[in-house]
Amino acid sequence: MNERQHPQTGQFAKGNPGRTKGTKNVRTLQWEEVGKELTDRHADKLNGLLDRLWNSPDLNDQLRAAELFLKMAEYFRPKLQRMQATVDSKEEVKYTIRFR
Repeated sequence: MNERQHPQTGQFAKGNPGRTKGTKNVRTLQWEEVGKELTDRHADKLNGLLDRLWNSPDLNDQLRAAELFLKMAEYFRPKLQRMQATVDSKEEVKYTIRFR
């Protein structure tokens, strides 16, 4: 237990605000480091696998590559939310979609 905490309640001592807002705790930082280590170590292997699947003459391999790519992309690019619009006007509606 940390010396700054009360030994029986675990509460911080008066005047100790604790971690500042937005600061990650130690376990989160450790978990991120594990994830970075795994991705760094296996990134080349995964890219090689995807390249072989994409370049395969077999359509099933190409579809599998696309599936794997889309699953991985979710961790790096968030999915766009679905939107539903109801229009009660008889005028023509124009939609504009912009990608960043």
